[in-house]
Amino acid sequence: MIEFAIEYPQRVRSLTLVEPAAYWILAQLGEQLDEVEVSNGLVHGLFGRQVSEDELATFLRLGGLAESGEDVRSHPNWGRWVEHRTTLSWVSPLLDHAERSIDDLGRIAAPALVTKGTSSTPLDRRLVDVLGTHLPHARVSEFEGDHAHHIQQIDPFLEALEAHLTQA
Repeated sequence: MIEFAIEYPQRVRSLTLVEPAAYWILAQLGEQLDEVEVSNGLVHGLFGRQVSEDELATFLRLGGLAESGEDVRSHPNWGRWVEHRTTLSWVSPLLDHAERSIDDLGRIAAPALVTKGTSSTPLDRRLVDVLGTHLPHARVSEFEGDHAHHIQQIDPFLEALEAHLTQA
């Protein structure tokens, strides 16, 4: 979504970003992103092929949706995650945008609601804070929960979204 808004800012009336995986922004700030490199290595290796349950479990741990020692298969969302694991095979290395500049975020004139979870990974929380600083019309909202905070706290999230859309 950020890429579209940068490329076609005149076509975007408002923007809502839930911990987007736009880690290139942090890389542009010169921040070391070892965990992103590990995660990208995994996901890029899945492009265009079947995703095993073990690969899904590794991805969930890397993404902060499961603790490193946790038996991911006993997580209440495991069935849903397994059912949709093929989506991990859609992420092409071509979607990495190293040629973008953090200054490109200034092209997005639309009001932006950017959200993060209180238990999200430090990397995701940092990215949201940077977006809040570099998007010209951004408001950062924090909700209890992890990367799925918009689902875990659906009523407060929908209230914030409605207020954002009304103001936009």
